Amino acid sequence: MAGDGRRRRRADPRKRLCQWLDKATKIQAVGDLKMRFERITFDPGILGGRACIRGMRIPVSVIVGQIAHGATVDEILADYPDLEAEDIQQALEYAAWLAQEQVHLG
Repeated sequence: MAGDGRRRRRADPRKRLCQWLDKATKIQAVGDLKMRFERITFDPGILGGRACIRGMRIPVSVIVGQIAHGATVDEILADYPDLEAEDIQQALEYAAWLAQEQVHLG
């Protein structure tokens, strides 16, 4: 390569550091998510990786949607006998955590 007249470009070290920090932040966020929400699971083989409750085919969005439309915890537990009250609580906590995302406007 030295004889063909082309020069190798060196990556900007600042850019590489930013990429590494971004990756490290994402890894930390995933770790925090797993520790904070142990009942919320993500599996590409179950509902395409959507947030589910304990690996079951019960999406968090369905449970949160039912609460939003006035269903009580007891009604949801009757409809989904495999669920526990803690599952519903954690689904709500997860939804609240997601809603804390910052939005930067224009």
